[in-house]
Amino acid sequence: MSFADSAGTPTNPVVETYQRIWPMLALLSARKQVLVYVAFVRRFASLFTDDACHQLITAAEQVADGELELRALTTQKNECLKRLHANPAELPNRMADYAACELGFYATHRSRELSGLARRDRLRTAAGDMLLTMLYWHQFICPVHPEQRDEWLDTEVQAFLEVGRDVGDVAAVRLDPRWVSDDVARLATVAYDSRDFSRLPEIADALDDAGCGQPDILAHCRGPGPHVRGCWVVDLVLGKA
Repeated sequence: MSFADSAGTPTNPVVETYQRIWPMLALLSARKQVLVYVAFVRRFASLFTDDACHQLITAAEQVADGELELRALTTQKNECLKRLHANPAELPNRMADYAACELGFYATHRSRELSGLARRDRLRTAAGDMLLTMLYWHQFICPVHPEQRDEWLDTEVQAFLEVGRDVGDVAAVRLDPRWVSDDVARLATVAYDSRDFSRLPEIADALDDAGCGQPDILAHCRGPGPHVRGCWVVDLVLGKA
C-alpha cells in the first residue's frame, strides 16, 4: 500500500491523519508546535544514522525556547542533508534522518512567514506543512500493511492528541507563585533540562506540600502522560507558558 502517488504527493491516509490532528495543533503557540514535532521525531531517534540528527532536534528545542535563531536550524539541516546525499545507496535506511531534517525545512518556511515573504496562496502554514511531511516520512520509517491502515490512523492520531494535551496552553489554570517552592522549581528545572518527565509525580508532591490547591495541576502531574518538553505544568512552574 502506498501513501503517496507517483509524484510523491501524500495521498488519503496521510492527509486523513493530518486532517484529524491539525485542528488541535493549530491552537498551539509556535513554540508548542515545534516541541510537539520534536517529540514526534524523538520516537525514531534510535533509527538515526547520523549524530547530526540528534543535534538538529536539540537545536529545534533551542529555537522553540528562543535560545537559537531559525536560520541556525536551517544551516544544521543543510549540513545534515549533504551527508545524507553523499551516499545515495543508503538513503532507504535513512528515512528517520529525513524526518529530523523536516525541522530545518520548517525553520526556512517559518522565517518566510515572519518576514512577510511567504506566498499568500499557500494552503498551509509552516507548522501545517511540517505535520503533513512528517506523517509522509512516517510511512517509510514504519511501513503499514493495507489491512492495518485504520489501526495506523488511530494510533498516530492518538499519539499526537496525547502529546497535544500535555503541552496544550491551559489559560484557565492559574498557578499561584507561592506554590513554586525551591523544591518545585528545582524538580521542574531538572525534568525540563534532562527531559526526564518521570519526575512529575515528585513535582506534584512538592506542589502539594507547598499548598497547591489546583486539582488539575496535581492530576496532570500524577497522570499517565505522556509528558514531553512543553508540558503545560512544567511550563507554568518555569514561567515558559
